[in-house]
Amino acid sequence: MNNVIQNPYKDDTQSRESLITNHMDLVKRVALHLKARLSPFMDLNELIQVGMIGLIEAAKSFESHKRY
Repeated sequence: MNNVIQNPYKDDTQSRESLITNHMDLVKRVALHLKARLSPFMDLNELIQVGMIGLIEAAKSFESHKRY
């Protein structure tokens, strides 16, 4: 039997949503940072949307036992 630590956010919707909610401000700050350095025609809401998708995907695949 494999004793690998499971992703605590993979099956626990409430924990995953909490993780995402706690990091939404970071996504917004990064989007604002990028907006200031990219084309003035880049839409801030699109940057935030892409960042949120990335955050959600990261929460799904997060492996707490790995050290980065």
